[in-house]
Amino acid sequence: MVKLTLILLSVFFVQLSLAENSYFIILPKLLKVNYENQLSVLITTQVKQPVDVTFDLAILGQRVQARVTCQPGETKNVSLSLPEHFPIGAGELTIRGTGGIQFSEKRDCIVYDNRYVLLVQTSSSSYRPTEFMELRVLATNENLMPIERGVVDIEIYDSYLKLVGEYRRVEVRNGLTDVIRYPVNKYVNFGSWLVSATMDNTTASVEVLVSEPLVPSFDLKVLFPRFLLRTDTSFRGIIELSDDFNRPMFGRANISIGQFTEDVAREKQARGTPMIDDDETMRRGLKTQTIDVGGRVQLNYDLLQMFGIDVSKALAIYVYVDVISQVSGQQRIAKQIIPVFNREVVYDIYPLEFEAGQKNEYQVIAKRPDGKPIQMENVLVNLTMLFETEKPKPVEIKDLYTRGRTDVGLFNVEIPENCIGVLLTLTPLSEDGQHYGYRTQEMVLRPVPKRRESGGQLMIEMMPAKWGQMESKQQQQPEVISTMIASIDKPSRFYIQLLPSKSIQQHPESLNMNYALLTNGRITLSGVFRIQPTKECQTMQPRAIKPEQTSSTAPQCVYNGTLELVMTRQMVPYSTLLVYTFNPNFGINVAESHRFAVQGLLNNNLTMNVTTHETMDKEGNDKKQHIDEEDILPIHVGSDNIKVSSKAKAYKRMDLVLNGLPDSTVGVNVFEFDAVSQGLRSDITIERLLKYSTAYEYVPIKGMPTSTSSNEKVVQSRGFKDDQFDQFRETPEEERREQEQFEKNMERERQGHRVRYPVEQMAFGLVPERRMTPSVGDDPYIPSNKMGRLYGEPEKQEFGTDRKSFEEVSRQKTNTGRQYNVHIDKNDYVLSVGMPELVVYTQERDSKIQGKLPMAEPETSDEDEDDDEKKQQRGEYRPVYGTLEWFKKVNRRMSLISKEAFIFLESGLSIVSDFGTLVVPKELQHMSLSTVMDKFRRQSLMNSKDSYTIRDDARQLLEEYMQETDSTYTLPPYVLEEESRSSYYNSILFSQTKLDQQGQGKLRLPKMKPCSTWMATGFSMNPTYGLGIAQPFRLPTSQGLYLLANMPRKVQVSEKILLSYSINNYLTKDVQNVVVRIRSSPDFDVIEHQSQGEGKLIQMTNDYVVQIPSMKMDSSIVRHIIIVPKRAGVMSIVMEVESEFGGDWEILSIHVRESGLYRKEMSNKLFDLTEKSTSGQITEKISSSPNLRMVKVCVSGTMLDYLIRNHTMDTKSFIGVDIPLIGLWRGVLLRRYLNETQQSEVGLMNMTMNNITANYQTLQLFTDVNGTYGYQFNTEKKQSNLFLSTVALGAMLSPLMPFRDNVTINRTLTWILKQQRQDGSFDEMGPCSCQRFCTSEYRRDFMTSLVVYFLSHDNLTHSLPWFVREKLYGTGDSDQQSPMFRAKRYLESRLDQVKNCMLTTTLMELALIQCHKLPTELQQKIRQRIQERQLITEEDGSKSVKIENEGDMIIENKLLLNTLTLSIYAHYNDYKTTWALARWIVSKLSVHHQMDTLLDAIFMTKAWVHSDCLLRRHMKSTGEKFNIVVDMTVDGRRQEFRFDETNMDITQQWNLTLPVQQLTYTVSGKGMAGVAIKQVFVDKEQITPPPTQEISVRQEFESMSRLNEIRARTCLTYTPKQQEQNRKLANVNSTLVVEVELPSGTRVNLRQISFFVQRYNQIVYYYYRRHRHTMVFFVQCPIGQQSKEMCMEWPIERLSTVINQQPIEVRAYDYLKPEICSRKLFNVVDAIKPQALGYEYVKFFLQSRPDIKSVPTMDLTKPQ
Repeated sequence: MVKLTLILLSVFFVQLSLAENSYFIILPKLLKVNYENQLSVLITTQVKQPVDVTFDLAILGQRVQARVTCQPGETKNVSLSLPEHFPIGAGELTIRGTGGIQFSEKRDCIVYDNRYVLLVQTSSSSYRPTEFMELRVLATNENLMPIERGVVDIEIYDSYLKLVGEYRRVEVRNGLTDVIRYPVNKYVNFGSWLVSATMDNTTASVEVLVSEPLVPSFDLKVLFPRFLLRTDTSFRGIIELSDDFNRPMFGRANISIGQFTEDVAREKQARGTPMIDDDETMRRGLKTQTIDVGGRVQLNYDLLQMFGIDVSKALAIYVYVDVISQVSGQQRIAKQIIPVFNREVVYDIYPLEFEAGQKNEYQVIAKRPDGKPIQMENVLVNLTMLFETEKPKPVEIKDLYTRGRTDVGLFNVEIPENCIGVLLTLTPLSEDGQHYGYRTQEMVLRPVPKRRESGGQLMIEMMPAKWGQMESKQQQQPEVISTMIASIDKPSRFYIQLLPSKSIQQHPESLNMNYALLTNGRITLSGVFRIQPTKECQTMQPRAIKPEQTSSTAPQCVYNGTLELVMTRQMVPYSTLLVYTFNPNFGINVAESHRFAVQGLLNNNLTMNVTTHETMDKEGNDKKQHIDEEDILPIHVGSDNIKVSSKAKAYKRMDLVLNGLPDSTVGVNVFEFDAVSQGLRSDITIERLLKYSTAYEYVPIKGMPTSTSSNEKVVQSRGFKDDQFDQFRETPEEERREQEQFEKNMERERQGHRVRYPVEQMAFGLVPERRMTPSVGDDPYIPSNKMGRLYGEPEKQEFGTDRKSFEEVSRQKTNTGRQYNVHIDKNDYVLSVGMPELVVYTQERDSKIQGKLPMAEPETSDEDEDDDEKKQQRGEYRPVYGTLEWFKKVNRRMSLISKEAFIFLESGLSIVSDFGTLVVPKELQHMSLSTVMDKFRRQSLMNSKDSYTIRDDARQLLEEYMQETDSTYTLPPYVLEEESRSSYYNSILFSQTKLDQQGQGKLRLPKMKPCSTWMATGFSMNPTYGLGIAQPFRLPTSQGLYLLANMPRKVQVSEKILLSYSINNYLTKDVQNVVVRIRSSPDFDVIEHQSQGEGKLIQMTNDYVVQIPSMKMDSSIVRHIIIVPKRAGVMSIVMEVESEFGGDWEILSIHVRESGLYRKEMSNKLFDLTEKSTSGQITEKISSSPNLRMVKVCVSGTMLDYLIRNHTMDTKSFIGVDIPLIGLWRGVLLRRYLNETQQSEVGLMNMTMNNITANYQTLQLFTDVNGTYGYQFNTEKKQSNLFLSTVALGAMLSPLMPFRDNVTINRTLTWILKQQRQDGSFDEMGPCSCQRFCTSEYRRDFMTSLVVYFLSHDNLTHSLPWFVREKLYGTGDSDQQSPMFRAKRYLESRLDQVKNCMLTTTLMELALIQCHKLPTELQQKIRQRIQERQLITEEDGSKSVKIENEGDMIIENKLLLNTLTLSIYAHYNDYKTTWALARWIVSKLSVHHQMDTLLDAIFMTKAWVHSDCLLRRHMKSTGEKFNIVVDMTVDGRRQEFRFDETNMDITQQWNLTLPVQQLTYTVSGKGMAGVAIKQVFVDKEQITPPPTQEISVRQEFESMSRLNEIRARTCLTYTPKQQEQNRKLANVNSTLVVEVELPSGTRVNLRQISFFVQRYNQIVYYYYRRHRHTMVFFVQCPIGQQSKEMCMEWPIERLSTVINQQPIEVRAYDYLKPEICSRKLFNVVDAIKPQALGYEYVKFFLQSRPDIKSVPTMDLTKPQ
C-alpha cells in the first residue's frame, strides 16, 4: 500500500512538472466594441495533447465567448468579437483550458468604444467665478474624418464629480458643434472640473481649473528669449503685471542681469564647487535697472552698455525681475537662466537605461538649439559605473560609428553584471580638441531587470531604406538621412536578432518567433515568423558590433531574420512591436519590444497669419465692472454725449488670416500667452491629439501571473487609512506640523488619483496629463523646434510643457518649476511665472525638509510608487535621484522580476501563463485597483440602467472610495492657490468660420490693447481630407500709442482716490508732442499727485491736459493723479491720448456711494383689468425728506423677470445655502411658466436656464458626503438639516431642471427616508430653519407635510426616475409600506387634530391634494374644507383668509397662510379667488416687504407663478388680447408704458430725477399690471429703532505692526425683548447676521480670515460679498450667551489707492426675525495711516516690514 502511494505521488509530481511552461496567452487589457479583438494562444511541446481554450467575457449580465483548439507547439490567434451595442465598463475575462492541460484564470479588462474621436475644446483651461465657459466638441471617426451629421451629449462635472451642467443632443455639423456658453457662478467647488462629451458609447473629457486666489496678490509673468547666440548684443523681453482678476495693474520692476562665464566655470570646476549658486549670492553685485510697469512693458537693452555683459564670453545669462505692486506693496520675483550658444550643436542620447551583464548600444543624436538635425561633431562620452562594494569605474568612449546618418553616432559598451548604476556624460570638444567640464551634459541611466540564464539577448531594429557608414573625408554639405519612419500602406522591415545565452547547449535549426503589434492598448496585428541561425551558428558576429571593426574574440551563435509588416491606418500614430518566444525544449524564453512612429495621422494643413489696417475706434474702452443695479443708486452723472478726439480714435486693427483646403470649417481660439503654463491642454494641438491617440497605451491593471510573498502581511484592499499617517514624527514647531500636513494631503491626493485615473479614463474618456513615451528612430510628430535637453537632467514634462534646468547641479539648487514653454511659431519666447518673494528659498533648505521631493526627479513608475508608499509609512527619506541609494532601491525592485516580465509589464498587455519567468510578486500588483474594478462590476449590475450611466456608476464608486480611504478629490488649498493664479488666462476670440473656394478665410480680431501677449490656435475640418491642426501662432504686438488707466471701482464721496495711467509707445518710431487729456466733469475734482506735500485742488470746469514732449519707441511713461468724487452715482472719467500718428481713449466707470445708512420704502399695487378697462387716476405722494436720494418706478404685467435677478422682490439678503436654494426654486418655477406659456425661445428662457445652472453649482458647496444639505460641513460644525435637504431634493427632482444628477439624488433621498419614524412622520433633529414652526406643538406635522409636498409637488411622480419612484412608492403604486404611503397616512390621521393651527392645516391640505393617487373621498373632503373657509373682502376687491384670534398671528404667518391658500385655489383653477388673494398679498408687501425665511420665499414664488399661469389661461379662454397702457405724469414730465403678450413678463423702469413731489398715473386696457414705486433714503443714523434694543453692535479698527494690516474687532450683544419666549425657545439658538462694509481702499485675505474664524465656534458661515465690498458673518448665539457680548477679530489689508476714508456701515440682525436689526456708522480714518498714496505709501509699508535677512536661519531638521 505504501509503495502504491509513492508511485501515485511520483506520477502526480511528474504531471505537475509537465504542467509547467506549457501555455502562454496574451490578452489586451482593453476590448473594443464593434471590433475583432485579437488574442494569441501559445501551447508548448511540453503538452502532449491538443488544448481547448475558451475566453468568456462578462459585463453587466451579458456574455461573449470565443474558443480555439491549439495543438502542442502551435500558436493561434483568436478573435473576440464584441457587438456594436455591447455594454462598456469594467469587465472580467475568464480564460479556461481543457484537454492536454487544464487551467482557469481571470483577468480584469475594460470594454470601451472609441469608434469616434471626440475632442472637447474650451476657450481656456482655467476659469474664475462669474465667468462663462465657452466650449465646443470636435467629432470625427477613427480616421479623423468629420462626422457630417450627428448629436453629442455634453456634461459638466465640478471638482467633486457632481453633475452641474448638461446639454442634451447638441447637433454636430461637419464634425463640429456650435459654441456653448456655460455660466460659472460666484461660489462653487474649486478645483479641476470635467467637461465631458458623449456620442453613442464614446466618451471624452477635458479638465479645466475653476478657482480664484483666496490670498490677494498680483500676477507677474515675464517672457524672455529661449536662448541667445554669442553674436547677440541686445536683450529683448516682456514684463506683464495683472491683478487677481487678470486686469492690468501698475508696479515698479527691478531688472538684474548677470552672466556665467567660462572663467568662472573653470574656477568653480577646479574648486569642486557647484556651478550655480543660490539666488541671493547670484544677485549680489549685479547691475540693476528700475522701471515703472503699466500693465505691460517691452524691454530692449544693450547688454554690454546697460549691464556690462559681454555675450561673446558668456555661457549663460541669468535674469531676475523683482516687482513691487503699487497698490499693495507686495513683491513677486521671477528668474530665468538663458543659455548662450557658441556652436549651434546640442546632444541627446537614447536609450536612457542599461542592462547589467550585457553589451548595451547607445545612440547619440546631434541637434541645433531649435531642434533641427545637424551634422555630428566631435563629442566625448564618459560613463561612470557604480557598484555596491567596489569603487566607481570610469569608461571613456571617443569613437562613434554610424549607419548612414551624419547626425547620429552609436557606440556600445559592456556593463558588468554587478553594476547597479550608470552615470553618463556628453562633452562637446572644442575646435582645438580641448574639452571643458562646464559644457558637460550629465544624465542618469536607469537600470532594467537582468536576463535570466534560460533566456538570451533579443534585439529589434527598424531598417531604413539605405545603409552606409560615415565617409572618411568630410563632406561639404552632408545629407542627413531620415528614412526610419513607417508610413501608412507601405511595408516596414524590422531586423530581429537573437543571441542565445551561453548556457544553451543545443541550438535549433530555426526558431519560431511570435509577434504582436500593439497600438493604443489593443493588438492590431499578430502572427508567427521564423529566424535562422548564422552559418554553422559559429561564423558571424552580432550585427551590433561596429561594421569596420574587427574582433579577436570567438564568434558566437546568432539567430536573425527580417519581419516585414504593412502599416495600416489603425497603427497611427505610435505602435509597439512585441517579439517573443517561449521554447522550453531549448530553454529559450525571450521578449523584447520596439516602439516606433507611423506617419499619416493628419492629411489636412492649416496656416495662420495676421494683417493690419487703419480704422476708427467705435467700440470704446469702458473697463467698468458689472454693477448690480439693485445694489447702488442707478444715477449716471455727467454727460452721456462726450465726444472723443478723432486723433485718439485712430488705431490699427488686426485680422487673422487663415489658409487651408477649400470648404473647410475652421475653429480658432485667440488667448493670452499665459496659456503655455498649462501646455494648451484644453486646446486643439497636435500634442493633445497624440496624447488622445495613445491614452490607452498604459493601463494600471497588472494582468500578470502573481506570486504571494511568504512574509506578506495583511494587504489592504483599497488605499490608505488614517492610521498610516500616525507614524509621522510630531514636533512642536509650527513649520514641522505644516510640512507633515502637506505630506499627508499630498499622499491623500496621490491615493485618490491612483484609482481615479483608470476609472475616470474608462468612464469619462479622460486623457491624463503625462509625458509621451519616447519612440525609437525618427518621429515625424515631434515639432522641429523641440530643444531636447540643455546642459541638464532629462527633461520632465508637467502640464504638457517642458521644464528644464541649466546644469546637473541645478537639480539640487535651482527651482525652474515656474518656467514654461510651448512649441509655437518660431518658439522665440519662454514664459516664467513670478513667485512671492518670501517663499523663494534655496534648495539646501528645501532639501532638508522631510519628504521633500527633488525638483528634477523624473516621473516614477507605479512600482516605485508602491515602494515609496512603504517608505512614507515608515517616515523614511526618499533617496535623491541618481545617487547610489537611489540605484540600490531601483535594483532591489528590478531583481524581483525577469526581463521578460518587465517587457510585458510595460507593454500594456495581460498575460496568462504558467512560465515561472513571468511571475510577478504580489507587491508589484495593484490589488486595490482590482478590488475597485470588481466593485465597479457589481455596482453596475445593481444600478438601474434606465437612470444610471457608466459615468454615474463611476462617480458613485469614487465617492465611496474617497470616503473609505480618506482620500481627496482636489488639490490642497496652498497648491490650488498658486495654480489658480499662474494658470489663469483669458480668451478674446473663440469662433469658427468656413474657408472659401480658394481655401482662404479671415476673422476680425477684437480690439486688443497690448496689456498682454496674445497667441492663436486653429484647426480645420475638411469632408475629404479630415482634421488639420495649425501650429500655435504668437500674434505680433498691436502697433499704436496706447493709454492704460486704473483706479478703484467702488469708493465714497469726498474720498481721495489714486488714478494711475501709462502711455505706451508701441509704434515703430519715436513720437513727439503727445497730449494726455482728462475731460471736464462736474462730478469730480483733480489733485495733482506730488511726492512731497499736498497737491493743488483743480476744479474740473475745463479739460485737464498733460503735455509730453517726446516718447521713444517701445517706451512707457507712468503718471499719477488724485480724483475726488463730489456726487454719488456711476461716475465716468474720460481720458484721451493723442499724437500725430493716432492715439487711444478710455472711459473709467466708478461706482460712488454716499456714506450713510441706506433705507428703502416700497409702494406696490396690482391692477386687475380683466373685467374693467381702466383703474382711474392714482396719485402717489413722494417723501420730502432731505435724505431722499432716489425714486424708481417699476411697471410690468407680471414682473417675472425679477425672479432671475441677483436680489429680487426687495427681500432681505439670504445667507449660505438659502441663496442657491431660493435661486434654484425661482429658476425652476419660472421655467415652468415659460414652458406652459410656450415661450421656450425667448431670451428670458436662456437667462432662466443659466440661473438654474449657476445656483445648482453653488448648492453643491453645502452638501455632506451623506447627501445632506446644511450651512457648513466639517468635523467641528456638522449641521445636517432635514428641512434644507428636503427643499434641495424637491428642486433637483423637478422635471424642469435642465439636468438630473442621479447619484446626488439617490444619496440625498436615501438619507431623508432614513429620518422617517415608525408612524410615518418626519421630524427635524438638526438646527431649526423655521423658528416659528420649530417652537410649535405641531412640529412633526409641519415637517411631514413639507417632505410630502416637496417630494410630490407639481405632478412630480409622473417624471421621477425609476429608482426614485421605487424608493418612494415601492414596487407597486399601492404598496402600503412605502415611505410616501406611510407619510400620507400619518397626515390623514392628523388632519382633524391640527384644526387649531390654520397655518399647519393649510400646509397639510396643500401637501395632500397633489399626492399621487389620492383617494377621491379625501380630495373632496379637502376641497370642501377650503370652500367653507371664510375670506374677507377688502375695499379694493382683494381678499384674505379670515383668521380667528387674528391678533395672535404675526404678519409673517398671515402672509404665508394666504400664500398657501392661493396655491390651493390655483390648484383647483379658481382664477377669481386666486387673483383676489394675490392682490391682497401684494398690498401687504408694501408694508412688510421682507420675507422671513426660505420657506416664505419659496411659497411666495410658487403663488406668484401659479397666479400668472392662471392669468395666461384666462386670457386665452376669453379670447381677449393682453394690452396694458400705464400713463404716468411726474411734476409735468410724462412717461407711457405699454405691455402686450410679447413683453408682459419684462419690467420697465423709470429713474426719476429729484426733486419729485408726487406722481400721477392711470392704468388702462385688458389684463393685469403691477406698479411698484421705490424710494431710497440715505440716513446718518438708524430711523425709528425698536423700543427695546435687542441687538447692539460695536465695530473697532486698529492698525497692526505692519502698516498695511488692520485688525477689525466686531462685538455683538443679543438681548431678547420678550423673556417669556425663552421657555418656548429653550432648545433654539438665535442666529445673527453681521454685515460689515469694508472701507474704500481695503481688501480681505480670505485665507487669513479663515485662520481667525477657526477660533470662534459661534461663527457658522462667512463670505465676502464682492459686489457690495462687504464681509458677512453668520453667527449662532447660544442660550447661555444671550445678553453677553460676543467679540471676534478678523484682519483686512489697507491699499495705497484711497485716503480720507468715509464712515462705513455695520448691520446686525436676527436671520429668522430680520425686523430685529441694528445699523450704525463707524469712523475708520484714525486706524488707517499714513496719509499717502501710491509708492509713497508703499515706501512706508516696506520700511515697517521686517527684512528677510534679519530673520535668523533655521535648521528645519532639528527641533527648535
